[in-house]
Amino acid sequence: MPTFKVLQHSVSELEGMALLLPFYILKIRNELEKKSTDSEKKKALSKKLECYIIEIDKTLRKCNENNYITERDTAMLLRKLSFIYNELYGKHEEFMEADMTIKKLVEASWDDTWDKNTAKVEAKAERKFKNQTAKAMKAGGEAVDKIMRYTGLSRREIGAL
Repeated sequence: MPTFKVLQHSVSELEGMALLLPFYILKIRNELEKKSTDSEKKKALSKKLECYIIEIDKTLRKCNENNYITERDTAMLLRKLSFIYNELYGKHEEFMEADMTIKKLVEASWDDTWDKNTAKVEAKAERKFKNQTAKAMKAGGEAVDKIMRYTGLSRREIGAL
Protein backbone atom coordinates (compact mmCIF):
# COMPACT_ATOMS: atom_id res chain seq x y z
CA MET A 1 0.00 0.00 0.00
CA PRO A 2 1.49 3.38 -0.94
CA THR A 3 2.25 5.99 1.70
CA PHE A 4 0.01 9.04 1.75
CA LYS A 5 2.08 12.14 2.42
CA VAL A 6 -0.24 14.83 3.73
CA LEU A 7 2.08 17.74 3.06
CA GLN A 8 2.39 16.86 -0.62
CA HIS A 9 -1.31 17.58 -1.14
CA SER A 10 -3.38 20.74 -1.06
CA VAL A 11 -5.76 21.51 1.79
CA SER A 12 -8.76 21.00 -0.50
CA GLU A 13 -7.51 17.50 -1.39
CA LEU A 14 -7.72 16.64 2.31
CA GLU A 15 -11.42 17.45 2.58
CA GLY A 16 -12.34 13.81 3.06
CA MET A 17 -9.66 13.46 5.73
CA ALA A 18 -10.60 16.27 8.12
CA LEU A 19 -8.59 14.80 11.00
CA LEU A 20 -5.39 15.46 9.06
CA LEU A 21 -6.10 19.13 8.38
CA PRO A 22 -4.55 20.57 11.58
CA PHE A 23 -1.25 18.91 10.66
CA TYR A 24 -1.08 20.82 7.41
CA ILE A 25 0.57 23.76 9.18
CA LEU A 26 3.68 21.60 9.56
CA LYS A 27 4.34 22.46 5.93
CA ILE A 28 6.45 25.55 6.75
CA ARG A 29 8.23 24.17 9.83
CA ASN A 30 11.40 23.03 8.05
CA GLU A 31 11.78 26.37 6.30
CA LEU A 32 11.36 28.23 9.58
CA GLU A 33 13.96 26.13 11.36
CA LYS A 34 16.72 26.87 8.85
CA LYS A 35 19.51 28.98 10.35
CA SER A 36 19.36 31.38 7.41
CA THR A 37 15.75 32.33 8.18
CA ASP A 38 15.80 36.02 9.11
CA SER A 39 12.97 38.20 10.39
CA GLU A 40 11.75 39.16 6.89
CA LYS A 41 11.62 35.52 5.82
CA LYS A 42 9.70 34.69 9.01
CA LYS A 43 7.15 37.42 8.20
CA ALA A 44 6.68 35.91 4.73
CA LEU A 45 6.25 32.46 6.28
CA SER A 46 3.72 33.92 8.69
CA LYS A 47 1.64 35.23 5.77
CA LYS A 48 1.82 31.81 4.12
CA LEU A 49 0.80 30.15 7.38
CA GLU A 50 -2.10 32.56 7.81
CA CYS A 51 -3.33 31.58 4.32
CA TYR A 52 -3.09 27.89 5.26
CA ILE A 53 -5.06 28.51 8.45
CA ILE A 54 -7.83 30.33 6.59
CA GLU A 55 -7.93 27.59 3.94
CA ILE A 56 -8.07 24.88 6.62
CA ASP A 57 -10.95 26.71 8.33
CA LYS A 58 -12.86 26.96 5.04
CA THR A 59 -12.30 23.28 4.32
CA LEU A 60 -13.42 22.26 7.82
CA ARG A 61 -16.58 24.34 7.42
CA LYS A 62 -17.20 22.74 4.02
CA CYS A 63 -16.79 19.31 5.65
CA ASN A 64 -19.37 20.37 8.22
CA GLU A 65 -21.78 21.64 5.56
CA ASN A 66 -21.45 18.32 3.72
CA ASN A 67 -22.14 16.47 6.99
CA TYR A 68 -18.74 14.77 7.03
CA ILE A 69 -18.11 16.21 10.50
CA THR A 70 -20.22 17.97 13.11
CA GLU A 71 -19.88 21.57 14.32
CA ARG A 72 -18.38 20.19 17.50
CA ASP A 73 -15.82 18.26 15.44
CA THR A 74 -15.00 21.44 13.53
CA ALA A 75 -14.47 23.34 16.77
CA MET A 76 -12.35 20.55 18.23
CA LEU A 77 -10.16 20.36 15.11
CA LEU A 78 -9.67 24.13 15.16
CA ARG A 79 -8.57 23.87 18.79
CA LYS A 80 -6.10 21.14 17.83
CA LEU A 81 -4.87 23.37 15.02
CA SER A 82 -4.40 26.17 17.54
CA PHE A 83 -2.50 23.86 19.89
CA ILE A 84 -0.16 22.69 17.13
CA TYR A 85 0.31 26.28 15.98
CA ASN A 86 1.22 27.45 19.50
CA GLU A 87 3.72 24.64 19.95
CA LEU A 88 5.47 25.26 16.64
CA TYR A 89 5.10 28.96 15.91
CA GLY A 90 3.83 30.70 19.04
CA LYS A 91 7.27 31.79 20.20
CA HIS A 92 8.02 33.77 17.01
CA GLU A 93 6.92 37.40 17.23
CA GLU A 94 6.72 37.60 13.43
CA PHE A 95 3.73 35.25 13.58
CA MET A 96 1.44 37.60 15.53
CA GLU A 97 -0.99 38.12 12.63
CA ALA A 98 -1.37 34.38 12.10
CA ASP A 99 -1.80 34.06 15.85
CA MET A 100 -4.67 36.55 15.86
CA THR A 101 -6.32 34.81 12.89
CA ILE A 102 -6.29 31.40 14.54
CA LYS A 103 -7.56 32.79 17.86
CA LYS A 104 -10.49 34.48 16.12
CA LEU A 105 -11.42 31.26 14.31
CA VAL A 106 -11.28 29.19 17.49
CA GLU A 107 -13.31 31.72 19.49
CA ALA A 108 -15.93 31.96 16.74
CA SER A 109 -16.42 28.20 16.58
CA TRP A 110 -16.23 27.08 20.18
CA ASP A 111 -19.21 26.73 22.44
CA ASP A 112 -18.20 26.83 26.13
CA THR A 113 -21.21 24.73 27.08
CA TRP A 114 -19.51 21.83 25.31
CA ASP A 115 -16.60 22.01 27.79
CA LYS A 116 -19.03 21.95 30.72
CA ASN A 117 -21.06 19.08 29.26
CA THR A 118 -17.90 17.12 28.50
CA ALA A 119 -16.71 17.58 32.09
CA LYS A 120 -20.06 16.27 33.39
CA VAL A 121 -19.94 13.22 31.13
CA GLU A 122 -16.34 12.47 32.09
CA ALA A 123 -17.12 12.82 35.82
CA LYS A 124 -20.08 10.48 35.46
CA ALA A 125 -17.96 7.91 33.61
CA GLU A 126 -15.23 8.13 36.23
CA ARG A 127 -17.77 7.63 39.03
CA LYS A 128 -19.21 4.60 37.23
CA PHE A 129 -15.72 3.12 36.80
CA LYS A 130 -14.91 3.63 40.50
CA ASN A 131 -18.18 2.00 41.52
CA GLN A 132 -17.60 -0.99 39.22
CA THR A 133 -14.05 -1.38 40.53
CA ALA A 134 -15.25 -1.17 44.13
CA LYS A 135 -18.02 -3.74 43.47
CA ALA A 136 -15.54 -6.15 41.92
CA MET A 137 -13.08 -5.71 44.77
CA LYS A 138 -15.86 -6.12 47.34
CA ALA A 139 -17.09 -9.28 45.60
CA GLY A 140 -13.49 -10.55 45.62
CA GLY A 141 -13.32 -10.18 49.39
CA GLU A 142 -10.96 -7.21 49.52
CA ALA A 143 -10.83 -5.13 52.71
CA VAL A 144 -12.87 -1.91 52.71
CA ASP A 145 -9.74 0.13 53.56
CA LYS A 146 -8.01 -1.22 50.47
CA ILE A 147 -11.08 -0.49 48.30
CA MET A 148 -11.16 3.07 49.67
CA ARG A 149 -7.46 3.53 48.84
CA TYR A 150 -7.81 2.26 45.26
CA THR A 151 -11.09 3.94 44.35
CA GLY A 152 -11.23 7.09 46.45
CA LEU A 153 -14.75 6.17 47.56
CA SER A 154 -15.83 6.61 51.16
CA ARG A 155 -16.65 3.75 53.53
CA ARG A 156 -20.34 4.71 53.33
CA GLU A 157 -20.30 4.73 49.48
CA ILE A 158 -18.68 1.30 49.42
CA GLY A 159 -21.20 -0.03 51.95
CA ALA A 160 -24.06 1.16 49.74
CA LEU A 161 -22.84 -0.87 46.76
